[in-house]
Amino acid sequence: MGSVCNGGDSNKDEITLDVTEHHKKAKSSSSSKKKDRKSKKSKKEKKQKKSKKHAKGTEAPAEKPIQTNDTIPTETWDDNDFETLLPSKKSFEITTEDKDLKAYTKDSRKKALEVAQDLDNIEWDLKQNKNGVQIYLGKTSGEEIFLRREAEVNANIETTTEYLKDYELRVKLADRIEKVDLVESYDSTSELCYQKMKGNLIFKARDFSFFSKIIDLKNGDRAIIEYSVENDAIPETKAVRAELENLCWLKKISDTETAIIHLMHIFIKGKVPGFAKSMMPKKHLQEFTKLKEIIESGSE
Repeated sequence: MGSVCNGGDSNKDEITLDVTEHHKKAKSSSSSKKKDRKSKKSKKEKKQKKSKKHAKGTEAPAEKPIQTNDTIPTETWDDNDFETLLPSKKSFEITTEDKDLKAYTKDSRKKALEVAQDLDNIEWDLKQNKNGVQIYLGKTSGEEIFLRREAEVNANIETTTEYLKDYELRVKLADRIEKVDLVESYDSTSELCYQKMKGNLIFKARDFSFFSKIIDLKNGDRAIIEYSVENDAIPETKAVRAELENLCWLKKISDTETAIIHLMHIFIKGKVPGFAKSMMPKKHLQEFTKLKEIIESGSE
C-alpha cells in the first residue's frame, strides 16, 4: 500500500514538474514571440519614419499659382514724363504698301520724343505772360529758333485738336504765313502738308514740307507732331526750304479743360534779323490768345 502511495506521489510530482516546465516554455515562447513582434514593429516603425524622412527631403517644390489677369502688374507712367506716355515702338510699325507713310509713321515717335525733351534740355526765357498765355524763347545761337507757347482752354481734347489742325485758321491767325496746303491725307491721324512763309526785302520767303501725326498717349493726353520730310509730291520752289519740328502736347485737365504746350523748333536756313526775332514773342502772344478765345467760344 505504502509503495503504491509513494509511487502515486512520484507521478504527481513528475506531472507537476512537466506542467511547470511546460508553462515556463510556453511563457518563454510567448515572451519570445512578443519580443519578436515588438522587434518587427520597431523595425517597421523605423522603416516608415526613414521612408517619411526620405520623402520629405525629396518632395517636389510647391507649384506657383497661375497668374491671372487680376494679378498681372498694370502699366505705369508719369503724367509729366512724355517718354513714359508714348505708345510702344511696335505700335508705330504699320503694314502698308505706301513706303513713305510707313517710314514717316515709324519716325514720328522718335521725333515727338526729341522735341518733348527740349522742355528740359533748352534754357527757356519767359517773354510774355498775359491773358492766361505764356510765351517763351529758347536760348540758342545760330540759325535755330526755339519757341514755346502755353495756355489752358475750356474745351476737351477732341475740340482742341480740331482747331489746332485747322490749317485755314492757322493762316488767318498768323500774318507771316502765306498758306498751308494739305497735300495728302493718309488717314484720320496722318497727313502730308506744305507751308509757305512770307518774305520781305531783307528776309527771303521760306517754305516747309512736313508730315503731321496725331498720337494718343497712354493716360488720355494727346500729341500732335509735325516734322520736315522729303516727298516727290512737294518739290522745292524759289523759297528757301527750311525745316521744322513742332509738337503740341495736349494735357487733359478734365473732360472740359485742356492744357496746351506747343513747342516749335525751326531750322530757318539763314540768319534771322534781330528786330524780327525780338518781335516774335509779342506776335505769338497775340496769335495764341486769339486761338484760345476761338477754341473756347467755338467760333472763328
